[in-house]
Amino acid sequence: MDDKLAKIMNKINVSNDLLEDFKNAKILSHKDDEVDNIITIKIQNDDDISLSLYDELINKFEMFYYAKTKVHYGINLEIINETRNSSHFKEHLDNIVKNNKELIPLIEHISSKMTINGNDLSINAVNEVEKEDITSSLEELNRIISVYGSNFTYVIDVDDERRQEINTNIENESVEISNRPYVKPQERSSTGMFPKRRKKNVDEKTIFGNLIPKDDEVWKIKSLTGEKNDVVIEGKIFGTEEFTPSSKAFKILTLKVHDGTDSMLAKVFIREDDVYDEVVKKTKKGTYVKLKGNTKIDQYSNDEVVLNVYDIYESDHKDEVRVDNAPNKRVELHAHTMMSQMDGVTKLDLDKHTCELVTRCIDMGYRGVAVTDHAGCQAFPIVYELITSHNKGVIKKLKGKKEELLEKKENEQDENQLKLIEQVLEDVNKELENPKLFKGLYGTELTLVDDTVDIVIRPTDDDLLSSTYVVFDTETTGFNAGGKDQMIEIGAVKLKDGEIIESFDELINPHRHIPDNISELTNITDDMVKDKDDEETVTKKFLKWVGDLPLVAHNAKFDISFLEMAMKKYDLGTLKNTVIDTLELSRTLDQGFARHSLSALVSRYNIEFDEEGHHRADYDAEGTAKVYAKMMQKLSSQNLKKISDIDKLISKDEIYKFGRTYHFNAIALNKTGLKNLFKIISLANTTYLYKTPRILRSKLNELREGLIIGSGCAQGEVFLEATRKEGQELTNVINFYDYVEVQPPEVYSYLIETGDFKNEEDLKDHIKKVIDATKEAGKLIVATGDVHHFDREDKIYR
Repeated sequence: MDDKLAKIMNKINVSNDLLEDFKNAKILSHKDDEVDNIITIKIQNDDDISLSLYDELINKFEMFYYAKTKVHYGINLEIINETRNSSHFKEHLDNIVKNNKELIPLIEHISSKMTINGNDLSINAVNEVEKEDITSSLEELNRIISVYGSNFTYVIDVDDERRQEINTNIENESVEISNRPYVKPQERSSTGMFPKRRKKNVDEKTIFGNLIPKDDEVWKIKSLTGEKNDVVIEGKIFGTEEFTPSSKAFKILTLKVHDGTDSMLAKVFIREDDVYDEVVKKTKKGTYVKLKGNTKIDQYSNDEVVLNVYDIYESDHKDEVRVDNAPNKRVELHAHTMMSQMDGVTKLDLDKHTCELVTRCIDMGYRGVAVTDHAGCQAFPIVYELITSHNKGVIKKLKGKKEELLEKKENEQDENQLKLIEQVLEDVNKELENPKLFKGLYGTELTLVDDTVDIVIRPTDDDLLSSTYVVFDTETTGFNAGGKDQMIEIGAVKLKDGEIIESFDELINPHRHIPDNISELTNITDDMVKDKDDEETVTKKFLKWVGDLPLVAHNAKFDISFLEMAMKKYDLGTLKNTVIDTLELSRTLDQGFARHSLSALVSRYNIEFDEEGHHRADYDAEGTAKVYAKMMQKLSSQNLKKISDIDKLISKDEIYKFGRTYHFNAIALNKTGLKNLFKIISLANTTYLYKTPRILRSKLNELREGLIIGSGCAQGEVFLEATRKEGQELTNVINFYDYVEVQPPEVYSYLIETGDFKNEEDLKDHIKKVIDATKEAGKLIVATGDVHHFDREDKIYR
């Protein structure tokens, strides 16, 4: 292992006993995508690595970057192995067969046919079709295990003898069925693929064979894992296949059945053409049926468990029609179709001109729906077509009813009946004046870039190089300054003329248990703080020590939010100091670099920094100070002399790459708004495209006429900023939006898994805070669903 990789392994604390696989390894590349929060790491090795090492590396890298940045990064780790060595190939193959076979549905079947010699495979296929399927599956296997550095070679031979044997078996079975004698029902074969003849016991719902008694146990398809006799399943047919053997002695109808738990193939063997035609007619796609037969591992269906059917019965089950009986129905303002690429699964078919989102909302009696696909408007034409057609039908129906009533009125002689007709006619006329039409709202969900990049807050004209700075860092119980979290350490140094002249370091007693993950991250334990001062006392000490000097911090928004929240909690006044953020400064000063974490900066500026001390406030403050001293020299060389000159670094043409990003929704109110919406979508996908489509806040304001702007999802500005702001500051954020969205706790539940919120109660408190702050700001609070699927069971496909 080269020194650079060894140093990395040491930093992330990988177990030494696992590193045997990395004897000759070296780091190839390391990329940090701070927009999508993804770290991509490529390591060259002369062999593959074990699953346990790979899993530990992923886990350690995730913990390491979370500890450094307080951001959850996804890790893409790839082992580049250009040799034929693959010591762990069998381990990775067995893991996929055992635990991840859903990734390659045929892998279990293929593995049973493999002859394995090291990482060389030989496989026999029954025919060319199976060979093609196996080839496709092996290519997918290679793609999956290549991340571990594993590779393999394979040879696939078509076994002509086996193919001929199968054809012969089918012919023999057809002869056997044709010659099968009648036997009493109790003498039915217990294990054969085909039932022996039975006495007829049918009713009007019998489609094939005999009726299926109501008291027969119905099995869930997911529970059928082996061979079993007299099994009854009930489900919906979602596809059929027909097959006639060359002997033409019988036909095979294969029904594809789904029962909500799983799907399976059900095969029906029928001799008589007229019976076969009738069964085909009554088992169309979309039909609900009960099926009775024997399950068998079918060699003709890749050794899957198949139901060989001898009874088909019409099911009483029908498609469940979802209804909404609420007298006042909510209008969904945040919904996605399949035109939200790789995200929305509410069905939309461009060829058939169908959109599930619209038609089902109409069927359920909603007044309207907003279509807000990600950064696009491809669904608009179909949505408009469907809504226009529906509304024309509503008006046509009312006009037809009016004509019918007028005709009745003209011919009616009875006075009482005439009054009744006139009353109904009056109601129809009123409804025609204001018909209950369905409203389509046309919008998009986009990424907003704040083009007021805060490198310096409250800049002054003080001299850049000669000023004295306080460089500080905090450690906290969590990440929600606006909630229940607080500081547990403040560390700081004073920096003058590039030298550290004084330091400050105080632990804080939070008077409650420090979360275990925070203790693991910071090495600060309950015992260490039990005799320390509280947050109010330490904050007062720190503010007195700082005075009116400018403050410097890495990712200053985080640390300042906790400091300002403490000042507000303990009535310590308002922070008026200049604040400089080295994270934002690095993003603009060093644009050629992808990574801007503190660890990246100390490495870039050749500053000695021990990662073991990282994530203690005093040590991080010292490292940040040394980085800032080097940055000031770089700024001075660019003829920037005053603190206020730092803002000149940001080019207006490039600002969309560096500003903080948030999700938001824009919905058109009228034709002007629709035109502006198209402009915004076009600009986002062209001029301001940077990794994802995005739009500047200033540009959005320019094109805001005719639009209403919503605060979006959990990645929206209001939801995020509410974790670190409150009062007037939070109100200022809210005031940018026309309405603020909140979604059910279930929609946000993943934020508990990522550690952004401790538990459901903590999450609900945050949602309540957003609601209360929005009402106080006088803005509209709207319940939205962030809809990506219509039926709950479809969530698994997202």
